[in-house]
Amino acid sequence: MTDELKPVRCGCGGEAHVMQPSYTHCRVVMCPKCGIKTAFMNTEAEAIEAWNRAMRRAKVDVLPNTCEDKGEMPFCPHCGDELEWE
Repeated sequence: MTDELKPVRCGCGGEAHVMQPSYTHCRVVMCPKCGIKTAFMNTEAEAIEAWNRAMRRAKVDVLPNTCEDKGEMPFCPHCGDELEWE
């Protein structure tokens, strides 16, 4: 068994992937099913940790994508999970 850090599934059920856009050295984790992604992180491990922390948040009873001082995309548009991108 490996100790490799991997992104958990997205709240929408999609399988998240670590990506490195060609225009930067940074990494992001993105779900191809719903398009939600982390902010740019310096390392792959930081991106995965941010993703996994956000996906483990409790479900909330707030409409998706309502900006309540939480940033650009505070809730998953498909499952309603609150996302915490610290």
